[in-house]
Amino acid sequence: MHKISSTTEYRHTLRERILEETLRRFEQEGIRAVKMDDIAAHLSISKRTLYEIFCDKECLIMETIMRRMSIKQKKMDDFLNRNPNVMEIILEIYRQQVEELSHVNPLLYSELHKYKKVIACIQDNKRSNKDSALNFFNKGVEEGFFRSDVRYDILFELADAQMEYIMRTKFYMKYPFIDIYKNLLLVTVRGFATDKGLKILDEFIKAL
Repeated sequence: MHKISSTTEYRHTLRERILEETLRRFEQEGIRAVKMDDIAAHLSISKRTLYEIFCDKECLIMETIMRRMSIKQKKMDDFLNRNPNVMEIILEIYRQQVEELSHVNPLLYSELHKYKKVIACIQDNKRSNKDSALNFFNKGVEEGFFRSDVRYDILFELADAQMEYIMRTKFYMKYPFIDIYKNLLLVTVRGFATDKGLKILDEFIKAL
């Protein structure tokens, strides 16, 4: 029994090490450049052991991206525990995303779109969060930070369409990804914010 428990614990620890290393490499180099052989060699494990835990590269990518999403959600949950208003939440999302884009290779985002199962998982996650997002905007309207004459359901879909265009046309090859994001989000927020919301936005921008 002890041997089985030790083996299970070792596999769990190894799995976490693999995901941690893979995420680090993906963010630095993109997906295509990172080979299964590289990960196994760096962690001093056999390729067979790696494939026993992750059956193929797409499976590893899926688990790595899910881990990445979980880490991002944890950061946001920690911020939400401070009971911020909706305007502060949007600006924190902006701050975290800019921080991420400053050190993540854009190839991670573009090469990810070649893996249909992974993209389907991400899209499912977005769809499941859509109602929460719309409730968030409705709360912003109620609190007086967001304008009431904006169709936020349309805005939500337009944001997805913009991102799809950026990735499909490789727009990030013409302009830095971080600059694209800054202009898209800040201009959009300025468009749906009330005077009350704009005051917080302008104070945030001045502090940058």
